[in-house]
Amino acid sequence: MKDRLEILFRLFEEAMEHVRHLEEQRSQFASVLVAVAGGVVAFGLSDGKTRQDFYPGLLLVGIGVFGILLSWKQNEKINYHRQIAFRHRKLIAMDPDVAADDLEGMRDAEGKTNDRRYFRISVLPVGLFWSLLYAMILGFGVVITMNSPRI
Repeated sequence: MKDRLEILFRLFEEAMEHVRHLEEQRSQFASVLVAVAGGVVAFGLSDGKTRQDFYPGLLLVGIGVFGILLSWKQNEKINYHRQIAFRHRKLIAMDPDVAADDLEGMRDAEGKTNDRRYFRISVLPVGLFWSLLYAMILGFGVVITMNSPRI
């Protein structure tokens, strides 16, 4: 029975490693896309011109749309691997030795404490914040594009 528990624990760790990898990847993509958007703003829009250009604004719109779609896809993959990890964690918690320690009960109590402490933001998914970052880039690009003369 201990071999089964060890296998389940390894499967849980593998799924959580996928989650950590995807979250790190999402952060790296955000860094690159925000840096590119900052470069577009710095070099494409503010070099002493009296009017904004259409194409840098259009590029910002593209970065924003791509970022939102990428964020949603990463969130989908993260949730998939997190669900797998949670299934394995539930199977681990069903082991009699683990159930005797009531680790799941302690985890649930800590989760409730966290939810009470941060009740306004604990209900919001993390992926929403990443999407809002890209939505701001998209909105800025739309404003620039709409206020610039068409070529």
